[in-house]
Amino acid sequence: MPTTQIGQGRDVFTVIFEADDLDENRQREALAVIEDILDGVVRQQPGFLCSHVHLSTDGKKLVNYQQWASAEAFSAFKEGPARDVMPRVAPFGISAKVYQVALSRWSKENGA
Repeated sequence: MPTTQIGQGRDVFTVIFEADDLDENRQREALAVIEDILDGVVRQQPGFLCSHVHLSTDGKKLVNYQQWASAEAFSAFKEGPARDVMPRVAPFGISAKVYQVALSRWSKENGA
């Protein structure tokens, strides 16, 4: 399985989608919708690298961490196929923000 590493100076584009006003049932519903969208649409998009969905242990939040090969690849998705899937995630109050890695550290046993 290919891996994408997070780190300063890496040429990847990071988008983090968040929903933070859920209950446990809505959290699981949101996860199912996101899984369907990832498998049915996003994974086939040029420039998509990976997605990691995290659920808070209190059942109230969901974070979908995505990496794309470039800002242009994500923009092409956002202006095209994403328009069709946004109505499916809108009921969960999911917002997207773009981030740049500012600082990375690994344990001494794992490198750098």
